[in-house]
Amino acid sequence: LVMIFAINKLLFQPVLRTLDSREQEVESSQGKVQKISAEIESSRHEVETRLAQAYAEVGELHQSIQQSGLKEREEMISKERILVEEMLEKSRSELAAEVEDAHKELLTLKDQVATATVSRLLS
Repeated sequence: LVMIFAINKLLFQPVLRTLDSREQEVESSQGKVQKISAEIESSRHEVETRLAQAYAEVGELHQSIQQSGLKEREEMISKERILVEEMLEKSRSELAAEVEDAHKELLTLKDQVATATVSRLLS
């Protein structure tokens, strides 16, 4: 009985305390692992949310830039069209003036030919 009491005090109780201590450490570590896992999952969800927002913003920015580029292109085309129309109108005016000048010159030549023809016929 004394021996059982001595072995219990000297051997079994320290071993049981060590086992209990290790079990508490394992439970504590498992609690920490679960807590860290929850934090990781929360962080992953937050990162995915931010990434989705970033993709959405990039998409909106891309579309905005594309629309801006199309609008700018249309404005440039419109300005060029106006310039071409102005040049065409100027060319038409110049051509009309040249036609008028040619018409006057033809009338003058007609009169000169008529005068020359009359003077030859009369001479």
